[in-house]
Parts: sequence; C-alpha cells; structure tokens
Amino acid sequence: MTLIDMAPPTLVGIIAQEVLQWYKLSSTSDNPDVMKHLKNIKYWICFGLVCVLGTLFMYYYIDQGSAYKTKDFVLFGAAFPTIMRQAVAGANGKSEQKLGSKNSLFSDYFR
Repeated sequence: MTLIDMAPPTLVGIIAQEVLQWYKLSSTSDNPDVMKHLKNIKYWICFGLVCVLGTLFMYYYIDQGSAYKTKDFVLFGAAFPTIMRQAVAGANGKSEQKLGSKNSLFSDYFR
C-alpha cells in the first residue's frame, strides 16, 4: 500500500477526531475563548503538523505487506491526535491526576 493510498483515509480519521474534540470542548467548556483558539494560526500550524506526522507515522508504522483495509486507516488516523496530545502533555511535565480527585481522569472520562 502506498502513501497515496493510505493518506486520504488517515486524514479523514484525524479530521474526524479533531472535529469531535472541538465539539466536546465547545459544548462542555464555559470558556469563551474556544472560538478564539480556533482562529489562532498556531493551532492550525499544529493541526497541519499532526496531519502530516499522522499520515507519515502510519506509512512507516504499517508493514507494507499487511492486508489493512481503508477503515483501519480511518481508525489509526483518529487515534493519532489523541496519542500525540498525551505525549506532548507528558513531555511538558503536566502532573498526573490522582484517581478519585475532583478533576481526575476517571471522572472526566465518564462525563
């Protein structure tokens, strides 16, 4: 499978995940700056990098002889931004939440 074959479905997954992330933020956040962030050029540069890196990662990660289908690349693409966010958050040294605390990952997960 070539990069040209896997890029469109991977990008569909990345864009779908990003749209759902912003929908969640805009509907659950009391922060009026959500739209301001969407208009920020830095966000779009990061988003472009995620699209390029996500597609290249899938191309180099997937064994070229494998029998993956188009739907697999959509799912792989949707997973990449989440993995990237967590890696960047970890690299920035954000402290981990403790299970059961008011704003814990556990309580946010089931919101």
